[in-house]
Order: sequence, then C-alpha cells, then structure tokens
Amino acid sequence: MPQKFLARQLSRVPQKLPLHLILVVPFVLQMFAVVGLVGWLSLRNGQKAVSELATELQEETAARIEQHLTTYLATPQLINQINVDAVQRGELKIQSEQSKRYLWQQIQHFETISWIYYATQQDGEFIGVTRQGHNRELRLALNQKQNDYQTFYYTLDLETNRVEFLETDPDPYQPQSRPWYPVAANSNEASWSEIYPDFDTSQLVITASLPVYDDAGAIAGVVGVDLFLNDINQFLHSLHADKAGQTFIMERSGLLVASSTAEPLAENAEGQSERIQATESQNEFIRATAEHVNESFGSVEQIQSQTQMNFVLEDTSGQGSTGNRHFLRVTAFQDGKGLDWLIFVVVPESEFMSQIHANTRTTVMLCFVALLVAIALGTLTAQWIAQPILQLSEASKGLTKHVAQPDFVNQPLDAEVEINGADEIRILAKSFNQLSRQLQASFVALEGTNSELEVRVEQLKQVQLQLVQSEKMSTLGQLVSGVAHEINNPVNFIAGNLKYARRYTQELLKLLQLYQKHYPTPPLEIDAQIRAIDLDYVSEDLPKLLGSMTEGTNRICSISKSLRTFSRGDSIQVAVNIHEGLDSTLMILRHRLKENGQRCAIRVNRRYGSLPLVKCYPTQLNQVFMNIIANAIDAFDEPSAKNLKFSKSSPATITIYTKVADYEDKVIIGIEDNGPGMTEEVRSQIFDYLFTTKPLDKGTGLGLPISRQIIVEKHGGTITCLSASGLGTEFIIELPM
Repeated sequence: MPQKFLARQLSRVPQKLPLHLILVVPFVLQMFAVVGLVGWLSLRNGQKAVSELATELQEETAARIEQHLTTYLATPQLINQINVDAVQRGELKIQSEQSKRYLWQQIQHFETISWIYYATQQDGEFIGVTRQGHNRELRLALNQKQNDYQTFYYTLDLETNRVEFLETDPDPYQPQSRPWYPVAANSNEASWSEIYPDFDTSQLVITASLPVYDDAGAIAGVVGVDLFLNDINQFLHSLHADKAGQTFIMERSGLLVASSTAEPLAENAEGQSERIQATESQNEFIRATAEHVNESFGSVEQIQSQTQMNFVLEDTSGQGSTGNRHFLRVTAFQDGKGLDWLIFVVVPESEFMSQIHANTRTTVMLCFVALLVAIALGTLTAQWIAQPILQLSEASKGLTKHVAQPDFVNQPLDAEVEINGADEIRILAKSFNQLSRQLQASFVALEGTNSELEVRVEQLKQVQLQLVQSEKMSTLGQLVSGVAHEINNPVNFIAGNLKYARRYTQELLKLLQLYQKHYPTPPLEIDAQIRAIDLDYVSEDLPKLLGSMTEGTNRICSISKSLRTFSRGDSIQVAVNIHEGLDSTLMILRHRLKENGQRCAIRVNRRYGSLPLVKCYPTQLNQVFMNIIANAIDAFDEPSAKNLKFSKSSPATITIYTKVADYEDKVIIGIEDNGPGMTEEVRSQIFDYLFTTKPLDKGTGLGLPISRQIIVEKHGGTITCLSASGLGTEFIIELPM
C-alpha cells in the first residue's frame, strides 16, 4: 500500500523537471527536517534537564535549611536543660552571687541569644541576663519579692568580680503572668512561645521554656531563653548570594518567620511592632508565591510534607526575573516541641534557561548552515550523477552524426565513455555499515557498564552496612575489654589479700579473747578505751564486714568475667556456649532492668534448654542479643507501654528460651516480651536499612538490619519477628549447629 501511494505521488511530478532539481530538493528537505527535529528534541531535553536540575537544587537547599534550623533551634533547648540541671544541683538561685556570674558567663557564649532567665514558682522571683538595644549591651536583671517585684538592672565585671547597679524599672514584673511561664508549666515539657518582635530592635524573637521540678515532683519554676531569628535571615540570604531566586519561612498562620531578602519582618503600627503576613510582603517573589499557594491549596494546613509545583510570576514591578515560569518547593518543618513552619524555595526558570536559549540560537544557526551546505552538496551530487549521463548523451549525439555521414564505415568510432562513481557509493555504504556496527557495539558496552554500576552500588551499600557493624563491634569490644581488664587486676589483688586479712583478724580476735581471759580486770585507761570503741560489737561485726567485702569482690569478678565473655574476638568461628553470651549480655544490661521513675523493674525469665556448643562468631552474636534485648527494654519505656497494666503478680517480663529444633540440626533462641508490641506496618519494616521509630538522638535504624545481616549472611541462619499491637514482641533466631 505505501509503495502504490508513493508511485501515485511521483507520477504527478512534472516530467520535464531538471535532474539536478529532482536530486537537490528532496535532499535539502530531508536535511532540513532532520536538523530541525534534532534541534527541537534538544530544546525539549534541555527543558526537562532544567526542571530536574531545579528540583535537585531545591531539594538540596531545603535540606540545608532544615539541617540549619534543627541545629540553630537546638541551642536554646540545650541551654534550658543545662540551667534546669544547675537549678536542681543548687548552682542557679535567685539570691546568689554565683548565679549572677553563671548567667553572665553563659550568655557570652551564644551571640544569637537575647535573654537567659529563671523564675520561681513559690515567690514569683526572677533572675536573668539580656542583650538590650542595638548595641546589644549585656545587663543582669533581678526581680525579688523584698523589692516589691521591681526589676533592678546591673552590669558585672568578671575580672574584678564587681556588680554595678545601673537602673530600676519601677513597674512590678510578675513572671508567672508572662505567656512563656504558663506554657511551660502546663505542658510539663520543653515548649516554644509565639514569635514576637523585640521591643528595642524590632527583630523577631522566640522563647524556649522548660519547667523545673523539685524532689517531690512539684513545679518549682521555669527557665527560659529568648532567641533572635535574624541569623536565619542571614543564612537564607547566603544561600542566594550569587544566584537568583528567594527562600523564606512562614508559619501556617501566614506570618513570616525569616526570608532571604533584606525587608523587615515586622512593621510599626500605632506605636507597636506587628509581624508581616507573607501575602502582604513588599517583595514580589514572597507575595506572589504565598498567594499562589493559597489559591492552589485553599489553606496551607493541607501541606503536610514536601510539595513541588510551578507557577508564572506576572511582571508587575519591572524586575527582570518576573514574567516567566518559576519552580516552587514547599517543605514542612516540625521539631516535635510545637514548631510547625513551612519552608519555601523559589527558583526562576530563567536562572537555568540562558544556556538553553544559547543552545537554541546555535541550533538555528546550524540549521541555516546545514541548509546551505545541503544545497551545495545536492548541487555537487546532481552534477556528479548527471555528468556521466551527459557524457553518454554527447556520445550518443556523436554516434548519430557519425552514422549520418556517407562514409561512416571507414571512419573510426570514438564514442567510448568512462563512468566512475559506483565504487565511491559502495565505499560510502561500507563506511556507514561500519559506523552502524561501531555505534551498536558502543550501545552494548554502555548497557553493560550501566548494569555493572548498579551491581557496584548495591555492593557499596552492603560494604557500608558491614563497615558500620565492624566499627560498632570494634569500639564496643575495645571499650568492654578495656573496662574488664582495668577492673580485673585490682579486684584480683583485693580478693587475694582478703583471705589473709580474714585469717589475721581471726588470730587477733583469739589473742584478744586470751588476753581478756587471763586479765579480766584491765587498767582504767584500757577499760575506758574498750567502752569507747564498743569492743564486743567490733569483735562481732568485723568478721561479718570481711564476709560482705568478700561477697562484693566475688560479684565484681563475675561482672568482669561477663564483660570478657561479651567482648572476645571474632577473627574466626569458634564453638561457644550460647547461654554464656546471653548471660553476659543480661549482666551488661542489668542496670536498665531495674525500676526507674516511669516503670517498675523488668523481670527476666531464663528457660534454657540443653544445647551443644555452637560454632559461631560470638561477639557478633552477642551484638544481636544486645540489640534485641535493648529494644525490648526500650519498648517498656515508650509512652504506649503506660496503658499496659503491670503488677507484682504480672510484671513487665522478658523471656529468653533456647532449644534444639526437632525438625533439623538447628539451635533455636527466642527472646520475647509482654510490652506494647508493634503494628503490622512497623513490623514489616524493622529490618529495612535506616528505618527506626525512635527519635533521631535515640536510634539510627541500623541495629536490626545489622542483626539480620549477622544471622543470615555471617551464620547462615534465620531471624523472625512476631508481634502485634498490645500483645508484645517475639524474635526467633535459628542457627545451624
């Protein structure tokens, strides 16, 4: 069918067209179409690459901002925790010269801090140190009941240890009526205040507060830290110092928290500083971005994670970056202590399109040059093909003239024509075939390289996991082995000397009895000393004291032995007693099993079966026991465990059992607890790399993946988890004997 259609179209072509035109025009059209298609595909691929590059840049920028915010906002919380510890140790008091120097020195280490203070619950007294005014002068503030809660300001010279009075604020100040105090007192944990403009500098400030409790668990006061947010502006500005685009942070209420622009984030209205809504910002980028997000989502409350979108910023300000497409990425930031912010990263497409436009101009120029070259080559090709035909035509005309002559028989015929060109065409076809084969070979090699890279990336992940495991085990082994060695030598010395001390004591007591028998009436001075030291009680208690010392020494020797068992080397597999590894692990974790302020003590049930020696890597296997038992203890400390009703008759329990499998030559080790358990969603991911349900400072997500690698890859065994929410968790390990 296509052949017939092509034949009909060719039949419509005028029959008297010149040959060079028939050859040149299709060649030029084909060349122009190919070059144009390549240019269009290049433009499309460039735009796609720009979009991907913009996404990567925004992801990197958002990640850097999140990391900076996490580190920056951790400072006031850390200061509060340090000051709570200082209050509980008695180092931070309202009426204490030491406390004044303590706070004065502390604030000088943190340039971004505006206030550090402590207020009491009982008397409502207040002590703090602050930076005031644009010059950020340090002042010590003291507010006491005896001064009718007037605030006295001082300056402190640490070199001369002199406190100099500056001024008094006659208005009574009640800390308990300030917003930061009831927020911390009612939440019973670290919390943040609302963001507010500073009275002197109009910079945005946020307060971190933490309650202080006395020994009885009652609220004793609140410590607080005021943090300037201007440094966040400077950090955001540094991200865009040499490129276009803007970055800003906004609360879900729409109020700006920080931005990479130089505009103020608070304005004076009727004598008071008020924060600025993002939709009312003077910056075109920020205002248009906030309006677009509100129009797209209706409410920013709908944004709970990362969101990527594009929008066109209309040119209303005459700025060069408006009037074209922009890439927008919105990331939710939450710190778990009350902060719920949105991070906006806006990048104009023009930031990346300059090179694409240059490539487009180059492509158009190349198309024009290619067209001229195609015309020239088509003309030369037509001449190259037509020349032999013209030679043949001339020879035919000569032959006609020669035949028309009366004596043409006797005249020689000179009509031979040599036509060259077939060889060049064959060479061109051969060259093309060679090029095709080379290109195909290149694609095959490229595909093989890609597959090899994928394999190497997977191997790199495995090596990384093994390196983490090796480093953890090396560090833990060195630490435990060092501690065991340091304990073992002096304890052996004490244990050896206690035997002689007990014998010497017995002999001295016998000598004392003989002396009292033969000299029942000692001199008055000796009799007075006997009564003063209560010789009968000493004689009775001294052997008991030596016995308790011997028992304690034996206990320390047992702990040292457990530590050495836990940390023995793993260069080769050795046959060991599995029960010794379990007992040494429990010995190390014994302190965590005891009762604490949140739960009762955890009972451990050992149901050991009769096991043969198992050939394994003992230290790595002990690490698996440590990870699983430590996770079980952590489960009892989780808030969800408070809903479980434990009692003396039914306490929190970890059960460890061992046995030989009935169906094949394997050893089974089971570790189960009656804790809160896990949901199916969590249980299905616990062996995934970097997965964890714990906070960032309490879990890495490597413990159970490493444990699975040790059991499956190192020992050829299996590890299985059985769990349900509210019904506890059980890990079953099977090892070949």
